[in-house]
Amino acid sequence: MDARFGPVGKATHFANTDNLGTRTHFITEDEPSKARLRIERVTEQDQGVFRCRVDFVNSPTRNFRVNLTLVVQPSAPKIFDAEGHPKPSVTWWNNGTMLDGVIDSDKSSYITVNQLEIRSTPRNFKSAHLECRASSSELAGFVSRVVPLIVYRKLNYLTASKPVSGRSNRF
Repeated sequence: MDARFGPVGKATHFANTDNLGTRTHFITEDEPSKARLRIERVTEQDQGVFRCRVDFVNSPTRNFRVNLTLVVQPSAPKIFDAEGHPKPSVTWWNNGTMLDGVIDSDKSSYITVNQLEIRSTPRNFKSAHLECRASSSELAGFVSRVVPLIVYRKLNYLTASKPVSGRSNRF
């Protein structure tokens, strides 16, 4: 920034044309000693030593160096099998209760399969939403797919025969 022709708060700002220059802004307040550089949308590539140069009219130029070190959180650990990928668990759920957690595919398969077979549907499955969850790690959470369940129950019908007397019965 150039404050040679007026107060620091109204100084002209210059930005480099590189990516960092378009994301930086020099912030000044009433006290020039509290001035600072703001970097927006910081990335790992932004870390390094920054130099601040201050030129005075009646004093020698002063240079300051500031080291910007970024600490990046590690990602969740991933555990791999002999083929180089984590085998996910696949489970079936209904209203927070696990229905099936048995893996139906063999160990040499690259696909994990869990087939849910329901031989008789209890009444509480009417309008239920079954959920299939797949997870490679407890730390990573799970992805799920909800399957709406439509249950058709057998109805008992009343049968009517034609009355002998010729009168009709109404139901």
